[in-house]
Amino acid sequence: MENTILVVKVHTYSDGEKIFFIEKSAPTVEKAVEYLVALNTLNTDKDITFVMCKEFRDSRYTTI
Repeated sequence: MENTILVVKVHTYSDGEKIFFIEKSAPTVEKAVEYLVALNTLNTDKDITFVMCKEFRDSRYTTI
């Protein structure tokens, strides 16, 4: 079974609520790291962060 690594955008609102968006998917951790570094480099919004995860269910995720 192939693993897909997700790069997830986490938008945190001022009231603490977090909204999750799957920004990219990658077949390997190495490729996901490339995406993560690029997205973090381009990100200028303090309310947005990017994380890598291997599971994503019901707004709970397991980060790597």
